[in-house]
Amino acid sequence: RKFLDALSRDAFQFWLTAQDTGVYGWDICTNLPQLLKSLLSHQNRIYRIRVGMMNPKATVKILDDLLNVYSSPCIFKFFHIPVQSGDPTVLNLMNRGYSPDIFIKIVDKIRSAFPYASIVTDIIVGFPGEDEEAFNNTVKLLNLTKPHKINISKFTPRPYTPAAKMKQIPSKLKKERSKFLSLLSKKFSEEHNKKLLNKEFQCLITEQVSPGVYKGRAENFAPVYIHSFTPLSIGVIARVKITNYIQARLIAHLN
Repeated sequence: RKFLDALSRDAFQFWLTAQDTGVYGWDICTNLPQLLKSLLSHQNRIYRIRVGMMNPKATVKILDDLLNVYSSPCIFKFFHIPVQSGDPTVLNLMNRGYSPDIFIKIVDKIRSAFPYASIVTDIIVGFPGEDEEAFNNTVKLLNLTKPHKINISKFTPRPYTPAAKMKQIPSKLKKERSKFLSLLSKKFSEEHNKKLLNKEFQCLITEQVSPGVYKGRAENFAPVYIHSFTPLSIGVIARVKITNYIQARLIAHLN
């Protein structure tokens, strides 16, 4: 109902968000792919949907149906899948309910279906039990899957939780590991952006940032800054060619 109301008021970008969108509907005999299908029955209008974070444990159960519905141009090819650690022992201590191999399987299937999809993940460094080998396993997993972005947090014990009673990792070591992964994330981002150079994308124009410069979102939700002498309307789709990048920002011109 809220979606239809916003659409009637010319909204053109929708975000589905939750701590885990992947489990949507399990308690009411439906699921996320079915929800998305119901939102795609208005394709005579220009709009795009961004799906928020979904955990690997839930994602793998709906993945085939999810990729099928993601084939719609109305859905950004954006996946936020927080793996948290690349070490199976640490994941068990976290009580996550999945293995690193599940994350690899998900990423491989996404990239097979959508080669330029944006994949974002989260990592917690310094969880109790994360020794040098465990951290190296996380680095290996990230080097294998190369997410576009890694959100990194340093573990902080919460009172009365099992993890708070475990032997803690020194703060200095957590900072070092966090810094290392931050540099790795920047490296992956640059590698992915290089692959997009001279590629053409359909871009949703979201705002004008200055005379002759517009901001938009590519099909994979990447932010794009478009230089155009031709005035562009907000909320339209423009075909652009990526000509450069500055950090995470893609630079493009109308094609």
